[in-house]
Amino acid sequence: MNFWTGLLEWDVQTLLSINALHNPWMDHFAWLLSETMVWSPAVLVLLYVLIKNKKIETIWIVLAIALLFVFTDQVAGSVIKPLVGRLRPTRNPEVLPYLDVVNAYLGGTYGFPSNHAANAFAFAGFSALLFKNKVYSLSIFFWAAMVAFSRIYLGVHYPLDVIVGALFGFLSAWMFYALYVWCMRRFFSWNLGTLYRPTGYTPSLYAIKDIQLLLLVLLTILISLVISSYYVTW
Repeated sequence: MNFWTGLLEWDVQTLLSINALHNPWMDHFAWLLSETMVWSPAVLVLLYVLIKNKKIETIWIVLAIALLFVFTDQVAGSVIKPLVGRLRPTRNPEVLPYLDVVNAYLGGTYGFPSNHAANAFAFAGFSALLFKNKVYSLSIFFWAAMVAFSRIYLGVHYPLDVIVGALFGFLSAWMFYALYVWCMRRFFSWNLGTLYRPTGYTPSLYAIKDIQLLLLVLLTILISLVISSYYVTW
């Protein structure tokens, strides 16, 4: 058995092992984790944090994030997926019979890499670089990992789809953050290193209490998903 054959076999077996955790509570919870609109309250709080701390600069931050999402989503979905042409597990007739499919959801034809993983890790990476707060960074990458894991559990992605998607998303975030910093310095004479940092602020001058508010909202949403999943299946 060569390396690639062994890797692909591991990929399929790991998918089946994770998908085999199937139970009604996890089905509902994983389904909600993958729903973008569920996290909309956190997006509103994020905008509040940006506007409060960065004022007019918020326009450029939001533009950078929007362009980042367009880049990761389009490159992953419209370029890499058809180029690689790897069928999703739910579209592979050799794998589908062994999967527990949730809500009859099969996804699109191709699955490599995972757009959900790419987008989640792109946001996690960019916002972590933006805020420069250790607690936030650990929390947001944990959130991104949960979203990515839910795609494997639902059977619509292999682990390698998610791993590569996550890596692509993070590298894209680093690239767009570097571009954002360059533009701010080049066109707006922005030099963070010379600014005074008051107590209670991160190195990038975000109030720590505002970042904690954002984390509290994310935690509240997550807890609400756990509770709603319990009562739906109770």
